[in-house]
Amino acid sequence: MRVFLGLVIFAGICLLYLKEPVWVLVYAAVVNVWTFLVFALDKLSAVKGWWRTPENTLHFYAALGASPAVLLGEVIIGHKRSKSSFNRVFYTVVILQILIIGGLVYWKMKNP
Repeated sequence: MRVFLGLVIFAGICLLYLKEPVWVLVYAAVVNVWTFLVFALDKLSAVKGWWRTPENTLHFYAALGASPAVLLGEVIIGHKRSKSSFNRVFYTVVILQILIIGGLVYWKMKNP
């Protein structure tokens, strides 16, 4: 449910981009930096045996528009790379985000 909410917020942010592109870029920067830090902290927590960030929270952040941060976290930090259950949901979120952006671009081209 949180992932769906994140995708709805992401779609709203994409629509806002048509009117306020600068603020959307600021939003994207903040949400991606925050998510990368949370991802790195979760990796450290996994190594140290500390309290972990729930996967649902990581998926929610990705759905908010931080998919690039999660991808960087997988590549640079090596976190969640081999966890297939995490990656199935994550790549579904990425595909849905691509569809949302593609739909917005298509709509914008039809209604200039």
